[in-house]
Amino acid sequence: MLTLQLPYPVSMNKIWRVYKGRQVQSKEATRYKNEVKYIASKYKHNLFFEDVSLIIELQPKMTIRGSASKTVIDLDNCLKATLDALQGIIFQNDNQVKRIYLYYGEPVINGALLVTIEKYE
Repeated sequence: MLTLQLPYPVSMNKIWRVYKGRQVQSKEATRYKNEVKYIASKYKHNLFFEDVSLIIELQPKMTIRGSASKTVIDLDNCLKATLDALQGIIFQNDNQVKRIYLYYGEPVINGALLVTIEKYE
């Protein structure tokens, strides 16, 4: 089992942009993927070759008053960029993910995403 604390994810709505008539990955999505890859690369020796289960806690951004920001992304919007960034570093391919348990956690400064990866059983 491996748990990673990742930065607050990019929403699916912000992953793609149109540039000169072509769909390209946004700078924000590229920056997020690079941050995740950097964090996860410390655990590359833990590469999972078998099917995995994920437990993902989306921790909303905390306001000055200590409550969760009202502009929190939808739970399903945090998955694509995160799974793509972990591919090839934590698991070989995101088709190895056979179960996902996804929920909102308590707010933290700047927001975060806690991802626990374990062998699928």
